[in-house]
This record gives sequence, C-alpha cells and structure tokens, in this order.
Amino acid sequence: MTAARPRRRALVAVLFVALIAAAALLTLRGREAAPPAVAPVGIVAGAVPDPALAARLHARLVRFEWDISTPVARMTPTIAAYARRGIRVLPLAGFYRRLPGYRDVHNLERWARAFGPGGTFWRGRRDGHLAIRDIEFGNETAMSYQFTDNSPAAYHARAVLYARRAVQALRAIRRSGRHVGLLLQGDPGDRSDDAWVSTVLGSRPVLAKAAAGWTVHPYGPQWRERVARALRQLRDNGVASPALWVTEWGLATDGGSCLSDNYGWDRCMTFDQAANTLTRVVRGLQLRYGRRLALVAIYTVRDQAEPGATRSREAYFGALDANGHAKGAYTTAVQSLLAKSGG
Repeated sequence: MTAARPRRRALVAVLFVALIAAAALLTLRGREAAPPAVAPVGIVAGAVPDPALAARLHARLVRFEWDISTPVARMTPTIAAYARRGIRVLPLAGFYRRLPGYRDVHNLERWARAFGPGGTFWRGRRDGHLAIRDIEFGNETAMSYQFTDNSPAAYHARAVLYARRAVQALRAIRRSGRHVGLLLQGDPGDRSDDAWVSTVLGSRPVLAKAAAGWTVHPYGPQWRERVARALRQLRDNGVASPALWVTEWGLATDGGSCLSDNYGWDRCMTFDQAANTLTRVVRGLQLRYGRRLALVAIYTVRDQAEPGATRSREAYFGALDANGHAKGAYTTAVQSLLAKSGG
C-alpha cells in the first residue's frame, strides 16, 4: 500500500505535465492558424455628400470633410443620411490653407458630444453602433501646395502650431465624455526628411501616446517606401507602435484616355488596369502591415468632370463617373473591396 503511493503520485505528475504540454501545443497551433487582422476599406466622399452612391458601392465607412468650425446642426443631415444607409462617417476636421484657431479646436468637443458613442444625436435611435469613433485632424497640412511660405522657419512654425492645436483638440474631445480618438498627420508630405514629424512630436511629446493614429496618403507606385518612411519617422520620434490610417489612396482613370499625370502610375490607365492595380495595392497594404493598419480609404466616390472633358488627373479618381455611372472593372473592384470590409 505504501509503495504504491509514490508510483501513483509519479503517474499523476506525468499526466499533468502531458496535459500542460498538449494545451500549450494547441495554443500555439491556434495562434498559427488565426488569420491576420485585416484593415477595413472605406471610401472618401466628395465635397457634396453622396450617401446613395456610397451605398451602391457597398461602403460601410465614408470619410467626409467639414471645416473644423462647422456647427453640429449643419453636420446632422449628412450624418443622418449616411446612417440611414448603414454607413459610419469618419469626420475630417479641415482647415485648408490655414491652421485652426483656439475656438476652432474647441468645436470638436461639440462634434464628439453629438456624434460620438452615446452622443446626443443617437439618443432614441437604433443605429448608435454607427457613432463616430475618431476625428481626423486636418488634411495634408505638411504639404507645400497649401501654403505660399514654405521656408524652413515657416514650416517649423506651422508644425509647432499644429501640435499645439492638436493637444488642445484632444483636451476638448476629452471634455465631451465620449470615447472619440484624434488622428494626426504622420505623412512627411512632399519632403524627404522628418521635419514635420520630428517638430510635431518634439514640441508636444505627449502626442506620441495621446494620438489615436497617424494618417498617411501613399499615392503612387512607391507606396511601400512612403509607408515605411512614415513608420520609421514616427518610431524614431517616440511613437512606440504607430497605428497607421491610409485616409486617402486612389488612381486616376478615364477609361484609357491620357491624363496629365497619375502620381507615377500609367497616366493612360484603362479601367481594367486600374482595377488590377487598386486590388493589388490595397491587398498589399492589408497583408504587409496587418494590425498596424487601421483603415484604407479609397479616393473617391465619383469623378469631378464628365468623361473626356479634361486631361486633369484630379478629375478622374472616382469609383463612378461624374454622372454616377459605373467605370467598368474599376467600379467592380471598388465594390468588391468595400463589400468584404467590416467598415
């Protein structure tokens, strides 16, 4: 009797170790088999809201720009129109060719209080799950085309003021009591150095942790290099694990007509060529960056000019033509990407 007890204990110990090993193996296999996180795909609206066209494209998230000073009452019809079609809005707080003032940034408290989770707009509605989750703070402020003075001193001052206003915007949103993040610009723009990111984060280091994410617009065939450069600059300046938001990416195509430019792609792209390129790049972004990528937003819903009316590339980034008609395979590719997205 006494001799059997040690053997029983030994047997129990062996079985216990075997069970632990088996559980660990299953956990590892489960991790290996788990699919990588895939960033949702959204679309950028034009200057005028097109909720019906966005729904036709199967969009579940639309990026829409309002000037940062816009009152909630003027935003409400647009938010409501998209919500009726099951589409969440990513608001872009714009300040084109300028930097926002103190009163401007405090207006974001009203945006968040009205349209954020549990916001006043959603009370009594059944679609509160479409509440805004983030606000994008400005568009391409680092780019030279928006400002006449791009001297080193002016550029530095612009980045410093942007960072200061971003901190004020974060405080304003926090006062709303809603869980709404602020997306800041991490794209170095048309510069090869890190002057923008290093100045923004150098002047306000708190933004490295406080920002909900960093936006980048990697147009052109060098999209990998542009995203890699943004990641490197953010990490070098204190952002330990940057969350990237591609809030614009697209291709200009007028069905094979030659345009003025296409950010380095073939300026005479057919709809078929544009469809293949779009699908390849969006999938490449999703697979390459996994959980670091929060969104890919295709630019834009529809063209700004009739087919063949101009050679300007800016007129033909639409998923649909100016009249809302399909652009062949390109429209189909956009619909496919949006339909597979969780939004």
